[in-house]
Amino acid sequence: MVTGGNGNFILSTSCNGYTPLIGCVAPMCKDGYGVFYSIEENRIIFAMSAFKDSDETDARALYENIVHALFDLQGLLLSAKL
Repeated sequence: MVTGGNGNFILSTSCNGYTPLIGCVAPMCKDGYGVFYSIEENRIIFAMSAFKDSDETDARALYENIVHALFDLQGLLLSAKL
């Protein structure tokens, strides 16, 4: 069964909403990523997946870059004093 994008999206995501529960989603293609996330009151939980035999993907690096970007965003919002 092929879903959205004819199964060719590089980034496949799924959100569990605001429930403190985590799951996982598989990449749709060999050189893609699967990202499952859940938004809680004081945190966002992520689960990343990528195929081990892909030379193009690194799930840990994706995770670290997302965390870094979110901290950058937090800094910008806090400095804006909104």
